[in-house]
Amino acid sequence: MKNNQNLKWSERHQCYGIFRAWRKHPKTQQILWARTYGKKAWFIPVTELEQEQAN
Repeated sequence: MKNNQNLKWSERHQCYGIFRAWRKHPKTQQILWARTYGKKAWFIPVTELEQEQAN
């Protein structure tokens, strides 16, 4: 994971992560934008970020 990203604690998920305006769908690898779903950003847990970088 990049050092310049601000990690935030999520009470809901009980883990650290970051907020992004987009994310990749795990099965289709399609980019999903948060605005399409009525959100400002998605919460991405650290474990998901590490998996994304490994691929």
